[in-house]
Amino acid sequence: MLTKHIFCCLQCVLACIIVVALRSTMSQFTELFYYWKVSRYDGLVWIGTFLLVVLFGVANGLLYGLLIGLLFLIVRMAR
Repeated sequence: MLTKHIFCCLQCVLACIIVVALRSTMSQFTELFYYWKVSRYDGLVWIGTFLLVVLFGVANGLLYGLLIGLLFLIVRMAR
């Protein structure tokens, strides 16, 4: 009988952790406008990394984002 209450409490705590993490993530969207004003390449890297993290998870998304950043850096240096 007590396990039902503990189970609900655990789900509630997990939901709170997720909400706090999403709130901090959503507050970082203001950085996108800054990077877009500084350089469109930087804005595209930010958008690409964000989408890749959402699609493939944190580790793989950041790795692919790093590769995108390096690719844009090589393209800029080649000009």
